[in-house]
Amino acid sequence: MKAFARRTSDSGSERSSSKPPAPPAPSPAGNGEQQSGDGYQMKIKSDYFTSSSSSSSSSSNTLVFGFGSNSIEQVRERCNSQRLQAIPASIKGWTRIFAGSSNRWEGGGVASIVKDEKSTVLGTAVRLNKAELRLLDACEGIAVGGDANPYSSKGNRYYRVKLTISTAQGEEEGEAYVRTSSEWENPPSQRYLEACWRNIAGSHRDKTSTLSILDSSLKRRGSFDGTDPWKKARQSGIHSPLYKSASTIIERLNKHKFFASATTTVNPAAAPAKAKREQINVFVGLAVYELSHLNAVESSFFAKIRLHRFFQYPTSAVPKDLLNRAIADGGMTVLKHGEDERLTEEVPLIEFYNEVAKECLDPPAFRLYHNPAKSPPTAIMVNDLHAVTFREHFELEDFPFDSQQCQVDLRFLQYKFRDMYRLKVHAVQYQKGSLSMNEWTMHEPRVDIRSPDVSVIQLLVKRRPKFYIINIGVMLSALSLLSSTAFACDVEAVGERMGITLTLLLTAVAYKIVLGDGLPKVPYLTQIDIFMFLCVGSLFICSVTALIPNLIGARWGEEIGEVCNFWMLIAFVASLLVPLLAWIRGSYNVFKRGNGGVPMLVHDVKGNFTYFAFEDCPCMANGVM
Repeated sequence: MKAFARRTSDSGSERSSSKPPAPPAPSPAGNGEQQSGDGYQMKIKSDYFTSSSSSSSSSSNTLVFGFGSNSIEQVRERCNSQRLQAIPASIKGWTRIFAGSSNRWEGGGVASIVKDEKSTVLGTAVRLNKAELRLLDACEGIAVGGDANPYSSKGNRYYRVKLTISTAQGEEEGEAYVRTSSEWENPPSQRYLEACWRNIAGSHRDKTSTLSILDSSLKRRGSFDGTDPWKKARQSGIHSPLYKSASTIIERLNKHKFFASATTTVNPAAAPAKAKREQINVFVGLAVYELSHLNAVESSFFAKIRLHRFFQYPTSAVPKDLLNRAIADGGMTVLKHGEDERLTEEVPLIEFYNEVAKECLDPPAFRLYHNPAKSPPTAIMVNDLHAVTFREHFELEDFPFDSQQCQVDLRFLQYKFRDMYRLKVHAVQYQKGSLSMNEWTMHEPRVDIRSPDVSVIQLLVKRRPKFYIINIGVMLSALSLLSSTAFACDVEAVGERMGITLTLLLTAVAYKIVLGDGLPKVPYLTQIDIFMFLCVGSLFICSVTALIPNLIGARWGEEIGEVCNFWMLIAFVASLLVPLLAWIRGSYNVFKRGNGGVPMLVHDVKGNFTYFAFEDCPCMANGVM
């Protein structure tokens, strides 16, 4: 529905004395459809308008404010008046939301407004007389005649509320049509968002940057910036997910039904002469089924992944029988083995630039989407399953409290594809089983866009340090504290004291050697290296301080030596605990900041996958579902 606002002047007569045309009856379809006299079905869905009146000396008109897809051309058609002119306008204290669904707009949600004191809604206004408003009321799903109450939600798809409209001439009191049900059902379709954008940006070109997709609770479900998503480019840099969902890539593509068509076979028009094509987007989705064998020594990790590629495809490059089959199947057909070879234009090839070894577990599967009434009319989805060993440089300064970026480097390596296509990572999805890792916890992925033909998917993981804390940290700390028993020996028993400390020192060195076998030869100290040096250093200090009481006692007497032995014990314990506590505090801070604020990935949604969208994809249901 498209909302409208109106105010009637206290004075003045109706502009037209002629009998207005009978208002069209609302469609029983419930989505604002009307049936015209010649059998042509015109789908009407009221298009976010508010209205306010303007007093004039000769007539009483209403200022109608449009904040959705209802352009001035559509209002002229609905109101049967070519005199109408568009006026830039806005309303304060309200915000635009999307709710419900519309068959006219591919089953996507449509806009309404709710109160929000901090927001302003931009749109286009038009002045209407009473006869024109009657026509518009019927289009908006408000009952006419009898005891109909346009200010009540009962029996109306929309009802009016009073509000204030701002134009260049000032503010005017008015009314707005608000959707009776504001419940979120489906994200708005791409075509609907484009229609809204054209209407709003036409009056506010300098102020319009992004159209936020909100639900009635003002939760952000996505955004739209008016750029053709098939050709839109993003800035380079690391990007966070736009939203999270339980639906898979193919489920979202099927749900949106962009290419859905009546199951009637048609003969496609003859293809135009082939011309140089604009660079278009290849939307990539990565499904992770397994992530394991993170090997710092070999600088590699293993992943079992499915790569989805969705892209616009020339209709002329597809045999007619395949196009007709796609139409007959409702807009999509799965190509059988060998049928992809009948496609006359080469499918873009995306490669893993940092792969060490790759095995194809499932050959490419092709899905053909086609509907002659859509733009573009044809697209292809290709997906295949791979077992890949990737090369990865591990940063180990914070080991064992480190976080790692398991990077999947996607590129067009062939120049012909670089000229024709632009790589865009649409989504990353994790299969539930891939989240169970003994040594690591998974965190939300990120995408690093480096150029139009290079994007790096960062699968973020954080090490579980408990094994190292217990088996190395606790054990070495106990060995270091155990060395304090050397002070219990007689001051003169130098051999016994040195035997204790040297035995423990050799044990600590053995720990260091064993630990070093599991780490690469890096030119810096890790957190665990620093800890082990503290422990070895404490054993060295123990050996020195254990000798001092004997030297003092031999020179100044046994009693002085015993006193010195006590204070050497205190000094040793302090020299051990103070650095150790400082290391624990520093390691805790390293552990807390290790994920860089990226949320931990927990499978907290229904279904078998956790889905993260990085780019709204055309022909696919966008927003949280």
